[in-house]
Amino acid sequence: MIPEGRTAVDDAGAAQLLGISLGTFRNKKAWQQLQPALLSRPDARTRVYDEEVLRAIVAGKPIPARPWLDADADAPLADGDLLDSIEAWEALPEEGRVTLATWRGYLSTGAGPSPDTSFGTPRTSPGTKTKAAPGAADHWYRATVLQWAAQREDTPASGGRPQGSKDSRPRDLSGDARHQQAEERRAHVRAALTADPAPDLDAIAADLGVSRRHAERLVAEARAS
Repeated sequence: MIPEGRTAVDDAGAAQLLGISLGTFRNKKAWQQLQPALLSRPDARTRVYDEEVLRAIVAGKPIPARPWLDADADAPLADGDLLDSIEAWEALPEEGRVTLATWRGYLSTGAGPSPDTSFGTPRTSPGTKTKAAPGAADHWYRATVLQWAAQREDTPASGGRPQGSKDSRPRDLSGDARHQQAEERRAHVRAALTADPAPDLDAIAADLGVSRRHAERLVAEARAS
């Protein structure tokens, strides 16, 4: 999360402040020395840093105060906070919140809220036939997400089952091999998170025989559940 009022930069901005190319920045894993400035989630696809803290690190100066680290857990959440896709999903009202997979589908097709800004590789507009460029990380103001959720709640669904309706009786998925495999993967990830809150995503991907991106999604879903 990028706290309200803070200016953030991505890897390209950090490389520029360090006076090196983006390729050199990534090859040398220069972000490892910039951890105090990191604002994005540890498992986020695109790293985002607080510019003020980043400049202090680069200049060899004391790290300035980072009030968001000491914020009271019960303090009101700011409408101006910038959230990535997972944080935006978590900001949706719990009652009526869609699944993470559905939320991702909304964003990829343009049915979700339009992003307020993006970090990393520039992307195309939501809903176009061209997919977002790899590395792009859209962000939304908390107010944008809540406004979208409120409008969606006030707008009746057109056709199909009513929004929020459930099956009259649970579907039996015990004989579905794909469902069983998915449940086994989720159980594996939950166990990995219990053993280590910051697990090795590459190791999880290798254990489950999935891509690293798939492993990231599984970890995000496990943390949100």
